Amino acid sequence: MQQQGLPQNILLDFPSAVSVNSIVFQFQGGFVGKKCVVVGSTVDAPNDYSIEIDTFYPEDINPTQTFTFEATPALKRVKIVFEESTDFYGRITVYKLDVLGHVC
Repeated sequence: MQQQGLPQNILLDFPSAVSVNSIVFQFQGGFVGKKCVVVGSTVDAPNDYSIEIDTFYPEDINPTQTFTFEATPALKRVKIVFEESTDFYGRITVYKLDVLGHVC
């Protein structure tokens, strides 16, 4: 992420439809997304992020953290929105991001 302030987001665009069941993050401590909302869109409506996947609250630590949820329907895009940050200025530093699931 390049800018400070909230909200921040990461948009993942997959080459084919996927079903997602977990996300793995490694943040820099002190610059952690405190409240994260994950939404998705389908192949038929790639700009409509109406599929609510999960909301999770990472700890303000450096080690990797895994957030698991029920497998999603077939998605074309996943958007991770950081609504809150542990940093006063809203900065978030992501060292690692893995999205786990399978191709539909």
